[in-house]
Amino acid sequence: MSTMKVNVRYAGMMRIIAGRQDSVVELPSPSTLRDLLLLLAKDLPEEFKRKVIDPLQFDSVFPMILMINRENIRERAQFERPLTDGDLVIFVPPMEGG
Repeated sequence: MSTMKVNVRYAGMMRIIAGRQDSVVELPSPSTLRDLLLLLAKDLPEEFKRKVIDPLQFDSVFPMILMINRENIRERAQFERPLTDGDLVIFVPPMEGG
């Protein structure tokens, strides 16, 4: 079975919740964005799962901006999107202010 590496970046408050700024995650190839989310839910602190991963999967509105290679992921159907070696997945906290 071949593997791939995906770069993950945590911006702003996401890095505090994740306990890191970025990481490289090794996944079996092929894998989807959902596969990555499930792996992160196991590997990162429980607070990240509770505040980020669970709401992404179950809440009616995404609690943050989630991007793959500068493309904003706006629908859960995009969680089935295949990832490729070297992709960059970014968790960005919601913007506030006015």
